[in-house]
Amino acid sequence: MTIPAYKAEPFDTYKNQRSWNNLHIAVMPMTDKEEQKKYFGKALNKEGILPVFIIAENRSSSQRFMLRDNLISLKHKTSD
Repeated sequence: MTIPAYKAEPFDTYKNQRSWNNLHIAVMPMTDKEEQKKYFGKALNKEGILPVFIIAENRSSSQRFMLRDNLISLKHKTSD
């Protein structure tokens, strides 16, 4: 199954967002039936499933971050 790429909006337009240590995460429930059909082939809410779009932005100078249970930590680059 091929799923079309989801066109993300600018991060700051999402209502449900949180940031911690320069890691910004937003969550958007996909409630629109036509949008569900476009990306998943059918309206999933009829099946009792609510698809959720999650976007994360690393606004740190580091290129990496680590997610673990309740811990989110950034690994900052250091130059030798």
